[in-house]
Amino acid sequence: LGPDGRHVRVAIIHLGCHDRQAVHGYRADILDRRDFLDLLLDGARDKRLDTLRRQARKSRDDLGVAALGFGAAPDGTSFYGISIENGRIRPDVRKGIRAAVTTLGLGVRMTPHQDVVLTGVRDRAELLAILDAHGVARSEAVSRVRSLGIACPAKPTCGLAMTDAENILPHYFDALEAAGLGDIDLEIRMTGCPNNCARPPTAEIGIFGYGKNDHVILAGGSRCGTRLASVLYERVSGEQMVTALVGLFRAVKEHCPAGTPPGDWIAATDFKTLRRWIAL
Repeated sequence: LGPDGRHVRVAIIHLGCHDRQAVHGYRADILDRRDFLDLLLDGARDKRLDTLRRQARKSRDDLGVAALGFGAAPDGTSFYGISIENGRIRPDVRKGIRAAVTTLGLGVRMTPHQDVVLTGVRDRAELLAILDAHGVARSEAVSRVRSLGIACPAKPTCGLAMTDAENILPHYFDALEAAGLGDIDLEIRMTGCPNNCARPPTAEIGIFGYGKNDHVILAGGSRCGTRLASVLYERVSGEQMVTALVGLFRAVKEHCPAGTPPGDWIAATDFKTLRRWIAL
């Protein structure tokens, strides 16, 4: 039933929900609950769906850019995004953020990507000086692949975890950066079990533990949740993980056409061919 007790056809509801879901995080600034129901009922449905699709596409484009570094705020101040690896704020970073906030009177925002954004910045140079003094890495010093990565805590904190995730993913980033592949625009999400708290099934590269020393590697998902990844390798031991990831990233660097999002290219590429290039 829709508002006022009227019936709504299931097919229309499905179409509306699909477009609503395409908007990352169910963005409240696009449609509120009543507007969404009206969308399914009023005569201007097609026109409003077109508008929603355009806004959804813009949201997907925005997701490709992490909120790191300086940006301009509408009130004339600036904001500054700090990359927080796996969402865990280390003591030195915490001290730097606290010093900046208390000294400059800044606001703090947490992003869905587990990063920190400082708002209300009026003196960029002074902010950088405070953060530098506390050893907080500047955004430009963090590789693209590291800034996009997300992992759950896994072992030893979680009783469900079968493998490491947060403790091991930074080492994979180290290996990718050492191979000259840190600038590849690919997101890795990793969990220690199939519960998938870090959402690897929708990642461009997803990894989850499935045994004492076994990992499932998924590939071809969408970082904004509009496409599910498929199984690239059903079982990979911990000793083979670096080889698999370096091979996959190198295949993207060597074969993905310029201007094509790597995640989309992986999804469109035959996995048998990918596995041949990876040569695991």
